[in-house]
Amino acid sequence: MKTKIICITLLILLLGQWLYGQLRFDRFAVNPKIGTYSTFKESGGIVGGMEINTTYEKWMFSLDYYYLDEFAIVFYDKPLEYYNQIGFMAGSYLGEGFLRCQFQAGVAPIWGLRRTALINPSQFLGGDEYDSEKFLTVGVGLKLGLKINPWENVGFGIDLQTNINSKNTFWMPLLSVEFGKIRTK
Repeated sequence: MKTKIICITLLILLLGQWLYGQLRFDRFAVNPKIGTYSTFKESGGIVGGMEINTTYEKWMFSLDYYYLDEFAIVFYDKPLEYYNQIGFMAGSYLGEGFLRCQFQAGVAPIWGLRRTALINPSQFLGGDEYDSEKFLTVGVGLKLGLKINPWENVGFGIDLQTNINSKNTFWMPLLSVEFGKIRTK
């Protein structure tokens, strides 16, 4: 319940002036992203997601969603861990043309399934079996990104993003393709 209240409050604060027609945003973009993630406790896995962002003067506001899935091929611990993250980010950027660097921070609730206590160790081949828990926590999202914008409506980017939280802090290097009005020069 607290997470919903925080998310709605942030959305109203970030977009309230825009809804009343008082602000005119300069650009709007949609960024599908893919990459990997790593944690301090586990080896990590793959990430897929989407970011929607807009700019006003030198400010950038973003709403993103990522799904993180543990990478497993043959011998892996059970159950597989997965995470979901929604991020409400605000920050600044440098560069209006071909090259842009952006810095953002914000609130990033995360929920999913994680392993807890070992209940059945592996005897020969295969992974261990663990107890698990579903969880929900609020984290702090931080992002540093570099975008190359060869055209006015298409750009390519590399992001390094992290979620610092009480359950399982992780970081993600991501590749993205950006569509929208992204370049003014």
